[in-house]
Amino acid sequence: MKNFSGILLSALVALFLSLAASACRAAGPKPGYIVGDHGVYLMYSPCDSAGVCVYVSDNLKDWYVPDGKSEWPVMMAEYAPEVCDSLCAFENDGRYYLSYVAGGRRFNAFSRSPLGPFFPDTAACVTWRPSDFKLRRSARMGRDCGFYTNPVYKPTSPDPTVQEGPDGAFYLSSTESRGKVTVKRSTNLVDWEYWSDIFNGGNRPSFVDGGNVWAPDISRNGDSYVTYYSMSTWGGEWAAGIGRAVATEIDGVWTDLGKLFISTEIGVQNSIDPFFIDDGGKKYLFWGSFHGIFCIELDGNGTDIAKDALPVQVAGTAYEGTYILKRDGYYYLFASTGSCCAGMRSTYQTVVGRSENLLGPYLDRDGRPMLENNHEVVITGSAAFAGPGHNSEIVTDDKGESWILYHSYWWLDPKGGRKLMLDKVGWTSDGWPFLPGGGEPSIVARKPYFK
Repeated sequence: MKNFSGILLSALVALFLSLAASACRAAGPKPGYIVGDHGVYLMYSPCDSAGVCVYVSDNLKDWYVPDGKSEWPVMMAEYAPEVCDSLCAFENDGRYYLSYVAGGRRFNAFSRSPLGPFFPDTAACVTWRPSDFKLRRSARMGRDCGFYTNPVYKPTSPDPTVQEGPDGAFYLSSTESRGKVTVKRSTNLVDWEYWSDIFNGGNRPSFVDGGNVWAPDISRNGDSYVTYYSMSTWGGEWAAGIGRAVATEIDGVWTDLGKLFISTEIGVQNSIDPFFIDDGGKKYLFWGSFHGIFCIELDGNGTDIAKDALPVQVAGTAYEGTYILKRDGYYYLFASTGSCCAGMRSTYQTVVGRSENLLGPYLDRDGRPMLENNHEVVITGSAAFAGPGHNSEIVTDDKGESWILYHSYWWLDPKGGRKLMLDKVGWTSDGWPFLPGGGEPSIVARKPYFK
């Protein structure tokens, strides 16, 4: 009798779900309300199969699935087999919520990202508030409209550096992974593919015993290319040093020239994170990590220290990961401060100061010097991303907009290393860089425009 009752109950439940599904489909999709992220709107609607899917727009008329996918489920059918009514979305204290009715009951689900995944929130104590927008699912929908999602490259890619090649594509490298320093290629800053190696098991430098290659900096040097790189062990601050490699083409073959200097020789503790810049025909190397940011002039080839040149300190002891951009009469010194490598507990953030001269003084917005650890914050962490920092060169797209690549930990893969991130940089009327959205990394945004 027990078995029969169980079978009967299962049959009744199945019949109820089937009728509910038919009723929901017959009534048509009922989209949820909309929340915005970095100027992009998001709409939630029952998937064509089951569960809840998300669509994005930047004009509230044309709606698309991010990344050109066929659909983007944010909540699986096992959590919401048939969402039939009152679907809405909102943000509260850095969390994103979906509130929906299924089977005659209202549920809340939460996520750290508006792109999900959302999970049932059994302890939800929030009061949902509807958006100002109530839109039916638009007939104008498509799969690929030029929206991307962060991270843009999910394998670990700390300390990115990027240069445009003669073919108009972009070439990116990052800290050594599995014994290799690789070059990746993209035509749009979003979609990256493996291209070549700078170093591998056969030509990897070894001037620091047991050291790894960190934070390479690929730069154009006249008609050729130079990569300055750090070599260090974790915590080996006086054994840390900087080397360089050269190539006639950006994708190699690279010839290692070995050590330029180590900390004990140059007198700068923790000599890592190099950045090369050619300023009016004079060549300079900037470097340093939490013991001051320093600069030294290089020779005409850009591969050795200039005769009689000595290090000059240009920023304080709070920084590492230097990058300098010359723009509209100012030099902008981007750097990172905080803890880089503690997973989702990382406090790393991207900061900036500026100067009218390459060698400083670099100042914050109130005129206080970076030599005393004053700066403006450009990128800070969020519920979805922790430790956003060590940015690459800033790239200008064909609409004249500025784009910055950097690394960050990601809540959906917290032990998977630092991921490659991309965001548009805005500029204030008085010339200071900022990230839209309060400085937090974007989750979904419009792609850069390249012809």
